[in-house]
Amino acid sequence: VRRLSYAKEPGLRYQPRGAVIARIGDGSTPVRLLVAATHLDENPDATAVRMEQVRALLDEVGTATPAIIACDCNAHPDANELKLITDSGFGDLLLQSGGGGNTFPSDQPVERIDYIFGVGVTAAQGHIVASTASDHRPVVVNVTLSGR
Repeated sequence: VRRLSYAKEPGLRYQPRGAVIARIGDGSTPVRLLVAATHLDENPDATAVRMEQVRALLDEVGTATPAIIACDCNAHPDANELKLITDSGFGDLLLQSGGGGNTFPSDQPVERIDYIFGVGVTAAQGHIVASTASDHRPVVVNVTLSGR
């Protein structure tokens, strides 16, 4: 398990952000799954900041496969920062598994800003959980290792 700290942006409105990255499996397993969880900047006008955060995350993840990125991206599906992720080979696992829907705010979601991306995995039974335990609705996807 390791922590990635993104560069701190100047100004009071920017919070420190980062990612937690873990490898699941041990030396006795033929494949080790890399899982990264992150929360990108939430300011609506911070696309450039989120793009730098995504670049740092992708640099850290590298070409690891299989890999999953779980992300409160604070960005809509057509955002440039998400294109960086999909252009690097990761797929939107919720959509690949036939799921979809909005995630924010949890009480009456009107936008999708939370994602699970993957490479080297097959996704199934993706769905959004109708819950107000957080301000975002959870994204759930079952994955099976498939190779890159």
